[in-house]
Amino acid sequence: MHRALVLLLLVLWPSLAVAGAEDARPVRIGVLAYRGVDAAQAQWGAHAAYLEARLAPRTVRIVPLGYDELTNAVHDRALDFVITNTGHYAELELTGGVSRIATRRLHGADGPLDSFGGTAIARAGRGDLESYRDLRGQALMIPDRSSLGGWQVHAGEALEQGIDLRHAARSIAETGNHEAVVLGVLEGRADAGFVRSDLIESMAAQGKIRLADLKVLNQRREPGYPYALSTKLYPEWPLAQVTGTPDTLAREVLIALLNLPADSEAARAAGLHGWAVPLSYKAVDELFRSLRLGPYATVRFAFQDVLVRYPLAAAGAATAIILLLSAALWHSARSRRLLRDEVARRAEAERSLRVLNVAVEQSPSSVVITDTECRMVYVNDTFCRVSGYERDELLGRDMGLLRSGLTPPSVYQEMWGRLATGQPWNGDLCNRRKDGSLFWERLTISPVVNESGHTISYLALKQDITLQRGFELALDRAANYDSLTGLPNRTLAHDRLQRHLVEDGTVAVLHVATDNFARINQSLGQAAGDAVIAALATRLAAVTVETDTVARITGDEFLVIRAQPGDAAEIDRLANAILWTAAQPIEVDGAALRVTVRVGIALAPRDGTDAIEVEKAAYSAALRAREAGGNAFRHFQQSIDAEARRRFELEVALRDALENDALELHLQPFAEVATGRFVGAEALVRWRRDGEGYVPPGVFIPVAEAAGLVQEIDRWVVEAAAAAAARLRDGLGRPFPIAVNVSPKDLADRDMLDHLRRALGRHRLPPDALEVEVTEGIFLAGEEKAGEVLRALSDMGVPIAVDDFGTGYSSLAYLRRYPFGKLKIDRSFVAGMDQDPKLAGLVNAVASMAKHLGLKVTAEGVEREEELALLRQTGCDLVQGYLLARPMPLASLEALLGVEEMAAAV
Repeated sequence: MHRALVLLLLVLWPSLAVAGAEDARPVRIGVLAYRGVDAAQAQWGAHAAYLEARLAPRTVRIVPLGYDELTNAVHDRALDFVITNTGHYAELELTGGVSRIATRRLHGADGPLDSFGGTAIARAGRGDLESYRDLRGQALMIPDRSSLGGWQVHAGEALEQGIDLRHAARSIAETGNHEAVVLGVLEGRADAGFVRSDLIESMAAQGKIRLADLKVLNQRREPGYPYALSTKLYPEWPLAQVTGTPDTLAREVLIALLNLPADSEAARAAGLHGWAVPLSYKAVDELFRSLRLGPYATVRFAFQDVLVRYPLAAAGAATAIILLLSAALWHSARSRRLLRDEVARRAEAERSLRVLNVAVEQSPSSVVITDTECRMVYVNDTFCRVSGYERDELLGRDMGLLRSGLTPPSVYQEMWGRLATGQPWNGDLCNRRKDGSLFWERLTISPVVNESGHTISYLALKQDITLQRGFELALDRAANYDSLTGLPNRTLAHDRLQRHLVEDGTVAVLHVATDNFARINQSLGQAAGDAVIAALATRLAAVTVETDTVARITGDEFLVIRAQPGDAAEIDRLANAILWTAAQPIEVDGAALRVTVRVGIALAPRDGTDAIEVEKAAYSAALRAREAGGNAFRHFQQSIDAEARRRFELEVALRDALENDALELHLQPFAEVATGRFVGAEALVRWRRDGEGYVPPGVFIPVAEAAGLVQEIDRWVVEAAAAAAARLRDGLGRPFPIAVNVSPKDLADRDMLDHLRRALGRHRLPPDALEVEVTEGIFLAGEEKAGEVLRALSDMGVPIAVDDFGTGYSSLAYLRRYPFGKLKIDRSFVAGMDQDPKLAGLVNAVASMAKHLGLKVTAEGVEREEELALLRQTGCDLVQGYLLARPMPLASLEALLGVEEMAAAV
């Protein structure tokens, strides 16, 4: 027995020693020391201290290195992470040595910036210099040729304008730094100079130069970018993971950096606003490719260059290749004839089978084959390793052996539904290992059929995505929870409050703010302040119940949300409990600190019907508690003020307008993306008052909702839209459907469906002459009720569209489950999509998803040509927005369509 234990220790000792050494080894972050080792250490040293505090017990070491030293260290795997300039990173990434995990964000004039470019400058009096083309034969000054912002981006822009400055410039002087370039141009030692964007503004702010003495060449504007610019924008410096660094460590570092406060010592020392998820560096790769820099520098000329320079040799080589190919084809034909021998074919088949068997066994993916009863008949080594079972424990057993019970039954129903029709199924499952631990798999299951087309088995290819899922959960927690207290943040609190308002009706909201927290922070420091906030969070959680939400919404402010409170006395007791527990002494570094709070109370729906409105009411009540001296609570009181009287006046006038048919119908047409032709319009209600003009819909619609007039307005719009559709149909000689917005509350009323049917009949219109647009809010009243309404519309033959998609709370499953024919992407996703790759990706994903569900896609709020160009690429069917046409009366639309029809005829 003792001998066995000794042997076991001898076997395990190396792995234990390695694991211990791995934990003890410091995390090494290499940084580009372009201004010297001391400057780099001063700039990034605070980052090491910040990370050590969050990666304890790990230690973090900053390793400042020169350009070549850093490259060699990456290739030798002597570092875990790298912080370097954009151009250097692009070279390292192309060699496979690193992969980015974050992009730095700098302080900009109008907010944080995560991209930069280059600025080409000359003296103010040089009227002969306007663009890069004008620099032929001129003397240039640059920091150095390895500088992305100070040389490479300018060379790329010039190349696009047809001039290669590496050969066309009279001279190129390298100064070693950017400021020297600016001063050299001003002193007349060069005709023009190239620097990184934001430099000249920084030097002017420091009083080193006057911007009026300089002229920016090739000036261009990028929306949201505040500095003078001559080139495209490129992403800022990245933080990259060196190949071989554990993904778990990379995830910890990423989460820590994403939560780096902008006012922290680490951010100030590095001159950063913070870190963000990584941008795409494809533009840098394309720049290097065009200039033949970095890994592309060895490619001296293209194949076309060979043909131009060596035509005879190229022709001879081509002839030789043709002869070789002919010989190869002859030999291949002869080989195929010889392979007809039965013995040779069997030998080849057996060899291929052995190779396939080895490939499957050694595959990094799990491979499982079951019979038609889901009993496992084959598993590879990877699946055994992932599941923790031995092969003999799995063969013959049902696949249900691994079920965790956490995957919704609907997933399995969808899976078997597809497999039953002979189609493969893709999806994610949460399963359980032999040791009881959970793991996530992404798998594809395909039926295997025989010659007669019957399924004889199932083949499953699986990937373990447990680490990826953990990464996603960690990012979600960083986005929705406060890092200090672990409580929900404002975003998550608003989401929960809005759901309570929809589902529970009565909701109490308590705004809790400290009375004297600023004094503690100023006198004892941030660490003491953090300790106080953490203690208050714990105490608030202790006096609330499990169903309450306690959130930290700002530095010293909390929100307590209670759904369906019993009565006012219950909320008063909760407020008194909060006041009492907060007033108890808090021990911080041996000192007893006393903190009091004030509480503002709002009750929904009495004090508001949405999350922001109710929170504002609670905040207002807390202000009155502060005015009372603090350490007190107050309820929100709605006084009858000028605004209330204004709303009452509008309600009376609106009722009069409905009675006298004084509302107006405006129509905003939408067009086909493919042809640009207007094919329909959306109906919008407008109200014009004598002496006041048009009342904005955002003003009178809430009044109508509060007064219960929305149903009458919806009926008026349906009738007016039907009349307009009939008139347009007769005038154009072709269908021209009108879309009407109907509120979820109104649509649930069967009378509205009857009114819609009667309007169609009265104007002798087919059902598809009107389209009904519903928001995702229709499902908030209950899925069963919403389903009845949608099916009733579908049975009538009325097309249904989902309006403002992406702004509500509906599940994507509703799109597949109910008879929608069109999906309208909300303008908040379209606006600025050409400037924000994330928005463009979201629009593209929604359009693709809709196409797979058989839905037409309309993009709303299109106001710029750049947005329209991108929408053409996404596959959107229809577009609507001010770029094409604003909302207009029926007569104006008829005139517009008449001009369009005439143009089409010509």
